[in-house]
Amino acid sequence: MVTKDKGLTYNSTLHAIKVLACFSVVAIHIWLPGKIGAFYQIIARFAVPMFFLISGFYSYNISKNKIQNRIKKIFRLILRSTFFYVIIFVWMFWREGNMQFIFQNFNLTNIIRFVIFNRISDLIGYLATPLWYLFAILYIYIFIFPIKDYY
Repeated sequence: MVTKDKGLTYNSTLHAIKVLACFSVVAIHIWLPGKIGAFYQIIARFAVPMFFLISGFYSYNISKNKIQNRIKKIFRLILRSTFFYVIIFVWMFWREGNMQFIFQNFNLTNIIRFVIFNRISDLIGYLATPLWYLFAILYIYIFIFPIKDYY
């Protein structure tokens, strides 16, 4: 159902799908034993691609200025989140007395893996894996920005 309020259009079906997808993302990160757990994991995998689809749906008719604002907003969120994960990463390995591992992670190979394959966990540890989505959506908006006038 599509409704309008103060010039904004709300699609309640998409909002319901986003709520279901949010719970599914949590479900992906919960391990349940046996066949039920495996089935549960398979069913919940729709969530992340669905967020990409919904973001694309809402981004189709927006202006270049709005895309530029989204790029800035996501970039600031990435900076704050990455800083948070770096602090945790350094603290964990400092506490274990394994600071050498941190210095080994910051090398050219891992930087290339990050830039080309969006593998943030190679640089700042496996705890930062959830950041991949933010980087992916940022890359999409950066790609869309210059071609927005043509489509």
